[in-house]
Amino acid sequence: KDSSLVLCINGDIIAGLIHNQEWFVDLLAKQYFLALNILAQGISFIAQHYQSVEVHCSTGNHGRNMSKSSKDRATVHKWDSYETMIYIALKMILEEKHKNVKINIPETPYNRFNLHGHEVYMTHGDTHLEVGNPGKNLNMGAIEAKINKINNGLLKDGKDGFKIAMVGHTHTPTVQVM
Repeated sequence: KDSSLVLCINGDIIAGLIHNQEWFVDLLAKQYFLALNILAQGISFIAQHYQSVEVHCSTGNHGRNMSKSSKDRATVHKWDSYETMIYIALKMILEEKHKNVKINIPETPYNRFNLHGHEVYMTHGDTHLEVGNPGKNLNMGAIEAKINKINNGLLKDGKDGFKIAMVGHTHTPTVQVM
């Protein structure tokens, strides 16, 4: 009860409709309902044990809306996704039920928040900051250049640059220090 919790949901929480559906994924309606159900139950349970719970959301590529004109990566209006619909439903349900829960759903292809005095940048990693596949090859110089470019843009807005970058999409965990 004396601690706060920060939970990051960084996309690909459903399989979506982006690949050939003959690999036996559930129908989209069932994916939506099950993801919403599991996340709502989990966060509701957690909320009972923490002073406050911050949930920061970012959409991935699996939840993208395939009715958009571009069937490839969602580079415009990435926020308009099935995952965002799940996040909004979570926000409406959980912030009403638990006054100590706050859910942050930016309309940008990244999420930026403060964690213990450090700026955090979180993105799924398929569009805004692509890092490559850790199972094959990580070009740390290229990643650092991309991060510096993003940070320089933020500094022009009068904001501090971020100290932590969380990037998904790679399907293989890795931690890199720069």
